[in-house]
Amino acid sequence: MKTARAGQAKTAKTSKADTRAKLLVHGARGRVGTLLTQLLEHDPEWSALYRVSDGTPDLIIDFSSPEGSLAAAELAKRTGAALLVGTTGLSDAQMKKLEGTLKGNAWAHAPNTSLGVFALTTALRALDRLLPASMEAAIYEVHHAAKKDAPSGTAKLLAQALKRPVQISSARGGSEVGEHRVIFFGQGERIELVHNASNRVLFAHGALRLGQRLLASRKRGRHTLEELYE
Repeated sequence: MKTARAGQAKTAKTSKADTRAKLLVHGARGRVGTLLTQLLEHDPEWSALYRVSDGTPDLIIDFSSPEGSLAAAELAKRTGAALLVGTTGLSDAQMKKLEGTLKGNAWAHAPNTSLGVFALTTALRALDRLLPASMEAAIYEVHHAAKKDAPSGTAKLLAQALKRPVQISSARGGSEVGEHRVIFFGQGERIELVHNASNRVLFAHGALRLGQRLLASRKRGRHTLEELYE
């Protein structure tokens, strides 16, 4: 049996350092949070954290509740992490509190993380410029029965893209993921634009895309969706 020579140096095996960005899902048991966690299990670009004790996050994605978003902001401030808030239903006072808490962090509020909804918003701005002010606008949105806020955050986002007055109608029922219909009424004509979400996984994919761009930015403070997408 061979023995090591006296004084012979032994080389210890070292594991390769994990240089992936660390992502913590806040609200991981919710509808979108669960899907996001499942995606992270198979995404080689991210290192998923399941609790704060697992490590210091580089990015926090929040799909929780208005109160939960404020807690996520405090966590981001404490750890220095970037924060993407996908939660809707926040009041003006709660948004103002987020602004104050996150002055030193890169962060963004995305009422809808779908690329399709961002494209719809961009199209609405163009139509709003082209169409005469005499054409009236309306938004009709439908969501599942358990959705608490009405109108939806997405409906508010779409309305903000228009400089003209807009009527918003909401319906809640069944298991609808989400439909948003924007209508322009004119004399003898009507223009409709529709976004229909059939699976929440698109929001999880969109959140990861926005999170990557938020991390890549060196700007502190709030980022607009236009800054992250364009």
